[in-house]
Amino acid sequence: MNIEVLREFYDLAQTRSFSSSAKNFYVTQSTMSKHIAALEKELGVTLFLRTSNGIELTLVGERFLPDVKRLLNDYDKALSRIKQPADGEGSKIRLGYLYCATKGFLNEALSAFRVKHQNVTVEFKAMEIEDIISALLKGKLDVAVTTGVFAFPERYGSREIVPDEICVIAPAGHELCAYDRVRIDDLVSRDDVIFPYRGLDAPESSALRKLLGLEESMRSERKFHSNILTLETLLMCSSKAVITYGHVFEFMNQDGLQKISLKSEVPPFSVRVVWDRVRETPALLSLVDEISAAAL
Repeated sequence: MNIEVLREFYDLAQTRSFSSSAKNFYVTQSTMSKHIAALEKELGVTLFLRTSNGIELTLVGERFLPDVKRLLNDYDKALSRIKQPADGEGSKIRLGYLYCATKGFLNEALSAFRVKHQNVTVEFKAMEIEDIISALLKGKLDVAVTTGVFAFPERYGSREIVPDEICVIAPAGHELCAYDRVRIDDLVSRDDVIFPYRGLDAPESSALRKLLGLEESMRSERKFHSNILTLETLLMCSSKAVITYGHVFEFMNQDGLQKISLKSEVPPFSVRVVWDRVRETPALLSLVDEISAAAL
């Protein structure tokens, strides 16, 4: 019996949606369905009742659920005890972070942490939002600095450190600079607004498109999201505006640029520190404290 399939079963029991759970585990809906079907075949029981209105747990599934929850918790705790000393000293902490979102405070936080925990190694890597989420869920990161509204499972701690938003960045003189706030619907047909490009070489933009509910076929320009320096240069030279995160604007040289808030259905969110409570140690919590303090 595959422990990860049990995680999928438990998540599916919460969401009651193959599509939602598939997104949580970054697999296709058909793959998730095959995993659950294989689990049911292995156990010789039906765990979910599939109807035209969705899915529901069967009586057997209801009985199985609390046992799976205990099993997963015990498994994660056992791994934690094996892999880490009780206090975290002499261990390794794997940190993922958004490069643009940590300007000015991550180095300060790491320096302060090293003074207090000289025997702890921090491996840190700049990553994109979706890569951070995936790595945390798969246990490849212990802690991360990220943004957005993704709801991590209960086993993850989270601390907000800097308010963030979705915004439009426009060069001075752009027509949109006359507004304090604009709606996404008002921008779709404009040729002077660049929507985030969806692709592997597009920092943070794939997650942003999902957040805004943008169609994948909607026009966009890859070059505007290749890197921050390119983005700054093209904003100044092209007379076009770009939709991005507020923390990106804070990272940029803001001379000649203006940030316009974007009205959308996306709930408020912040740049935040997220960590795996299963791997929580005093040393890891100390790193979370240092990051939070340095960001103020």
